[in-house]
Amino acid sequence: METQNIMFFGHFSNMAWKDYRDKLKIITRDDIALFDTFSKNIYYQGLILKKKYNLLAIGYNIFIAGLIISILAFVISMVVQSYGVK
Repeated sequence: METQNIMFFGHFSNMAWKDYRDKLKIITRDDIALFDTFSKNIYYQGLILKKKYNLLAIGYNIFIAGLIISILAFVISMVVQSYGVK
């Protein structure tokens, strides 16, 4: 059983070209192993992307909330400055 998924960039980016090529040749000889590798890779990429998109959505929401608060604070300060204490 393989310990690394050589289709995942975090694993193959640390491998030498010859090692990567040799492991890829082994996987592509067997259709079942190739299917298992690709299906596992797609599944785990989906899990990683789901986590990243959730974090990205949180970041966007915080950014938009900060932008709205800043605009409101600016408008309130302008209103207070024009009508407020002189």
